[in-house]
Amino acid sequence: MTNRMSCQTQLPFISVQSVSKRYGATTVLQDVSIDIMSGNCLALIGENGAGKSSLVKILSGIIQPTEGWMDMQGVRTRFGSPREAQAAGIAIIPQELAYVPNMTVGENLLLGRWPQRLACTSSRRIRTVARRLLEELDLGLDPDLLMTELGLAQRQLVEIGKALSADARLVILDEPTASLNGVEAERLLDTLTAMKRRGVALVYISHRLEECFRLADQMVVLRNGQVAARRTPSGTTPKQVVTDMLGRDYVEPHLTAASQRSEDAPVVRVIDWRTEQIPRLQGIDFEAHRGEVVAIFGLVGSGAERIAQGLGGHTRSRITGSIEISGVRGRPFRSPAAARRARVGYVPAERKTDGLALARPIQEALTVLVSGRVSRGGVVTRRGEHRFAMKLVSRFGIHCRSPQQSVGELSGGNQQKVLLAGRLAATPDLLVLHEPTRGVDVGARAQIHELIVETARNGAAVVVVTSDLAEAVAVADRLHVVRNGVIVERLSGAAKTESAALTAATAATAATTDTASSESVDDGIRAR
Repeated sequence: MTNRMSCQTQLPFISVQSVSKRYGATTVLQDVSIDIMSGNCLALIGENGAGKSSLVKILSGIIQPTEGWMDMQGVRTRFGSPREAQAAGIAIIPQELAYVPNMTVGENLLLGRWPQRLACTSSRRIRTVARRLLEELDLGLDPDLLMTELGLAQRQLVEIGKALSADARLVILDEPTASLNGVEAERLLDTLTAMKRRGVALVYISHRLEECFRLADQMVVLRNGQVAARRTPSGTTPKQVVTDMLGRDYVEPHLTAASQRSEDAPVVRVIDWRTEQIPRLQGIDFEAHRGEVVAIFGLVGSGAERIAQGLGGHTRSRITGSIEISGVRGRPFRSPAAARRARVGYVPAERKTDGLALARPIQEALTVLVSGRVSRGGVVTRRGEHRFAMKLVSRFGIHCRSPQQSVGELSGGNQQKVLLAGRLAATPDLLVLHEPTRGVDVGARAQIHELIVETARNGAAVVVVTSDLAEAVAVADRLHVVRNGVIVERLSGAAKTESAALTAATAATAATTDTASSESVDDGIRAR
């Protein structure tokens, strides 16, 4: 009996065997086999479009494999729906969290499972059960707070708590730290480590390789729908993993600095921007000239995001002060249309909700701002729209079956390229990019960085607002650091370093910052 039980405990929680998935003539997964062990973390790594999402959808019952099968602790299993996967103990925590904003933490934690007595429940009963669960899970959350009162990291903890309280034995996390600051990400990683100790299996999907190396017990790299490599963190390096992802040696792009700043009047001058809404702005002043990239770096909540939204007209906050575009001075934009009329191209941080209509065709997204170029007699022609879109697809390296394909079918990196290409098609004088490479893989990240610099060198002024330290330093000719709604440092030339920027952003000592920065660089490779 003892030997039999010992053998059983060594079985994977789920074993995926020779799984393939095809849509017509397109193969998105081919002969994929992986084992997911209880109490372990499998990091699923690959470029956007490598097949990670399709594999996760099969694991969670959203789609069915064309070929292959799964065993759950040695028993042949096939999930016909997400409900069946959930009943088997599988939970998925996507990038776009699913919660009810105007309900409390406790109500969301027990959603669909509210404790009842005689078919009735009460706020008091929900609060009591939720508080006990939160204490057991050591999540440190108040069950009476509304979800709208929580930060993103805390909302993710609620989703994790929801999964664990429903006895989830496998939790799949998709880019869980993409929108978190350093402190929030650390807390989440600590929580996930504790989950492993409780025997929960994890599948962790992230472009942040330093997190994968810290959390994972095994690493599976997908490329073109196939398993390209199987690694352990102790037996490989970040550089090798990136090579596995790309199928070739990764070469960091060389982004040349502007030879000199244009002596012409600046394309944009921001003058004394202030707002009392949180995050606040407290007297922001800067300018950007043709031919240069100005990066604005700040941690989440620093106010940097408010600057990006203000430049794009995507903010409901009452920013005071003024903005001067090509010598014409006025008040800050009150709408995206006002920004576009001033020849500002704005790429928002949340492409799926603010930038793209996912159900619409790619060619529509690429031409929506230049309809005059693809119309005849004021009517858009499909032939003209298609031809124009094909040129942009080729120029920006957008991987798609056809421009008629819906935007939502593309990988995250290709969606971002569609968004960027559509803005650049309008040839703006000022291009503003907010978190331009959030959630994209290392290859797409490098391409986007090259496009940003190329756009500036071709005569536009570019402002990049980012909480990604490496990105800010890599693309900027001049780097402004924001803390508590104030530009606290302006860096350029040899002074433009990660250490100097992080020191200013956190008000940390230089010695502390150097250590933190060197630990996060991960041998200079960032696959975010």
